[in-house]
Amino acid sequence: MSEDGEGAEEALVSGEQELRLLVDTIPALVWSAGPEGNIEYVNQRLLEYLGATLGEITGDGWMETVHPDDVAFKTHTWLRNLESGTPHDVVCRFRGADGRYRWFVVNGAPLKASDGRVLRWYGVLIDIDDRTKAEEALRESEYKLRQIIDTVPGLIWSTGPDGEPTHVSQRLLDYSGMRLEDFKHVGWEAFVHPDDVPETARAFDHAIQTGTSYRGVLRLRRADGEFRWHHARCEPLRDRQGRIIQWYGLSFDIDEGKKTEEWPRFVTQLQSILNVLPAYTWYGTPSGSLTFVNKRQGDFLGVPKDHPLRFGIDIGAQWDDWIPLLHPDDHEEARRYWSNLLRSGEGGEHDYRVRDAQGNYRWFLTHAEPLRASDGTLLLWIGTTLDIEELKCTEQALRESEYRLRQIIDTVPGLIWSTGPDGEPTHANQRLLDYTGTRLEDFKNRKWERFLHPDDLPDFIKTIDHAIQTGTSCEAVYRLRQSNGGYFWHHARIEPLRDPQGQIIQWYGLSVDVDQGKKSEDRLRHSEAYLAEAQRLSHTGSAAYNNTALLYWSDETYRILEFDPRNGLPSRDAVEQRIHPGDRERVREEARRAVEQKRDYKLEYRIELPAGNIKYIEMTAHPKFSANGELLEVVSTLLDVTERKRAEQALRESEGKFRDYAESASDWFWEIGPDYRFTLLTGNAFGSDTADRLGKTCWDRALDLETEPEKWLHLQASLDSRKPFRDFVYCSDRHNGSPMYVKASGKPVFDANGEFRGYRGTGTDVTALMRAQAERERLRELESELAHMNRLSVMGELTASLAHEITQPIAAARNNARAATHFLDRNPPDLGEIREALACIVDDADRARDIIDRIRDHIKKAPPRKSRFDLNKAIDEVIGLARSAITTNGISVRTRLAEALLPIEGDRVQLQQVVLNLILNAVEAMSTIEAGSRELFISTEESQTGGVLVSVRDSGPGIDPDHVDRVFQAFYTTKASGVGMGLSISRSIIDAHGGRLWADPDVSPGAVLRFSLPGGDSEVTNSSR
Repeated sequence: MSEDGEGAEEALVSGEQELRLLVDTIPALVWSAGPEGNIEYVNQRLLEYLGATLGEITGDGWMETVHPDDVAFKTHTWLRNLESGTPHDVVCRFRGADGRYRWFVVNGAPLKASDGRVLRWYGVLIDIDDRTKAEEALRESEYKLRQIIDTVPGLIWSTGPDGEPTHVSQRLLDYSGMRLEDFKHVGWEAFVHPDDVPETARAFDHAIQTGTSYRGVLRLRRADGEFRWHHARCEPLRDRQGRIIQWYGLSFDIDEGKKTEEWPRFVTQLQSILNVLPAYTWYGTPSGSLTFVNKRQGDFLGVPKDHPLRFGIDIGAQWDDWIPLLHPDDHEEARRYWSNLLRSGEGGEHDYRVRDAQGNYRWFLTHAEPLRASDGTLLLWIGTTLDIEELKCTEQALRESEYRLRQIIDTVPGLIWSTGPDGEPTHANQRLLDYTGTRLEDFKNRKWERFLHPDDLPDFIKTIDHAIQTGTSCEAVYRLRQSNGGYFWHHARIEPLRDPQGQIIQWYGLSVDVDQGKKSEDRLRHSEAYLAEAQRLSHTGSAAYNNTALLYWSDETYRILEFDPRNGLPSRDAVEQRIHPGDRERVREEARRAVEQKRDYKLEYRIELPAGNIKYIEMTAHPKFSANGELLEVVSTLLDVTERKRAEQALRESEGKFRDYAESASDWFWEIGPDYRFTLLTGNAFGSDTADRLGKTCWDRALDLETEPEKWLHLQASLDSRKPFRDFVYCSDRHNGSPMYVKASGKPVFDANGEFRGYRGTGTDVTALMRAQAERERLRELESELAHMNRLSVMGELTASLAHEITQPIAAARNNARAATHFLDRNPPDLGEIREALACIVDDADRARDIIDRIRDHIKKAPPRKSRFDLNKAIDEVIGLARSAITTNGISVRTRLAEALLPIEGDRVQLQQVVLNLILNAVEAMSTIEAGSRELFISTEESQTGGVLVSVRDSGPGIDPDHVDRVFQAFYTTKASGVGMGLSISRSIIDAHGGRLWADPDVSPGAVLRFSLPGGDSEVTNSSR
């Protein structure tokens, strides 16, 4: 990964660690997951609830804590959200540390990059177990209430605020023989006696217009067509703002009472009705004293079976004698409520706690209504009491849940807000207020716009307005100003809340600080591009799939299998058709076995492309399974090894050819193991059957192990240090016992783990070569002897000249000695002159010694020696040796020796011998001419190759062009007394120094002989050659 990618990754890790510290402190159950859906983190509060460790929950381990009945639905919903990238919202049960399951709402939202990729999932678990149970209790209570409504021996109905019927009880439908639809649109008038319709319609319209209760006595038609007198009452139900949202009505059959005016009979009938109702009912006198409780109410209160209250007997009780049945904290409010009803004569309802027969208190809602005669006289107070204990518990649970939710909102490490349907802010959590350093009022009337970066504001407003107009969710990335004035990148997601009719009643938004992620996004994008480029360069693709479909392909996978990415992921069948028919069944079977055995697998197969060409694929696959062992997906890589396969085929062909060559060549191949014993020898090794050498070392059959121990020690050291060796020559024996020389080269072999496995190399029979070298060595010795004899011969020819050269410094020394004696005879002796004369004697002696040393060097038989020396100076010394011969033959010498000539490396005496031969040959050639000048010209210069070029030119008769090549042959001479070895020996010496000696005949007059030598840095062959 690049340095940018590493920096981005470190920033993300640091931010995530800080976020986890915050999340662990909030009173909520928080989780996060990777883009593929595997849980990566849950906060400490959630771990404590589950009673599990983080390692047991991460990945797909969380599924073990879900109620078995909810696992399938939860998993299906989660996978669908992962595929679509939409928020996750599901209700299911999770097992706590105590083993019990509780209901939770699981909310999760994706954090996305600017290109839409999901980077991570964040979510919370909201405990709704109490609320769910309360809702179940509420539904049960509602069911019981509907049973009460349908079993009350009265006709019950409801209408909307405009009087349009919305519900009628089953008893009313049965009584009238009508359907609900028949009552709508004033259809109820057919149910009322024609004489009573005008007054009933007027009274009911007045109630609707004024919002007051309706009471009336009217005749209603029974299903058999008979009209019976009923007492009807209708009351409005209002919301918290006092607006009427429903009308509820009840009609009692008073036909008998109306006809006979028999009150006792009516009361008896009323008691009978109330006693059979599956509800708590009662009635009291107009003054408010409690006179009657039905059987259910009496049993709850523990009223004795023979108590007057069970029979409706008025015992003169006071209006508030029933108050002690209530919870002490409710006495005062109950007295106030009941006295207000008695004073106003209007019905009403109130909730309070009532003590049962066991002394326990439960919440009840009592609704009391006055029963009046046709003239308005108050006859009775009739009441119905509903058990709302579960409802009260539900309300308390909802209040606590709302409080906990508000805590979560204010402690979640994100900025949370809400707005009305029109986008006007209605709430901002404390973290948002602290972040901006403002109040909620500062956000209203679109003042929130000043907190956004000016460059981001237009796009954000456009996104928000579009969401409000279309009613769709939206996301945005923008910079938000902090209280210190700095802008930081945030990712916001805004969702609508709808009522049951689908109308938006609120917008909720969440902003998460993505500043570090945003700044590192480009670096991460570069890293992804590098990864894609690496896959392209290495011809490696990646893919994911399950039992039914492909889930993901990288760009390189499309390129390898030659599918068009613009067409999306192909089907599994289309991909399988690309597999070569000869490999298709094998691939299926290997994949099946690997999944069955829950293991990774690797295989090679061919694909046949539409154009007919074949590719070779190497696939490595890793199946992933759920906690219950079901296959989730298979992640794989596909490597295009077509070129490698072709190379392997070419290599096999090459190996075959190489093997053929090896079997027909004189060289052989060998291999030895870590113990240096032969494990492989080709058939031509050692010129015999190799079976007797396998399992043995090369030195087991060596004949020079004792005579040349140093080279064997050196070989052993190379082997032990695992170094390659080359051209190691040793003497072994053939199968017939005769000696043979072997030249071996080898290099160490290591396996894929770096472990030493032995050596591998070649061997060659060099017996003939070694014998030739021995013959060449003897020839070299003969050449050396001949060169020495040549030097002696030359020295013999120069005896007179050399004697003259030696006598000159001796004579000079004698003269200087006489002069010193003369200076001694003076009185006083001239010491200065004496000293000067003695110094001259020393110089003359040194000069004579140098001449003798040079003669000795040319005469003595010494082994060749190589050193760096000044060639110009060496040539001057040779000219000095030949001075007498040059002078005697009347030859003038000119030299042009290059200045700053680089030193050369070689045998000084041998090279001086070459120059001396060339000078003497020139002197002898010029001695034969009678007329003309005799000139000898010697020059040195740097050659074009960086070496030295020496030329010796004379003005003699020259060389016959037909004999130019022959003058360097041994024993060829044009002189009467010569043996013809001088130039042959000279060429041998120059060749041994890596140079070249040749004649240039195209010169008139005379001839030029030249030789070249390499520079001092070049390798020089042993000059004895």
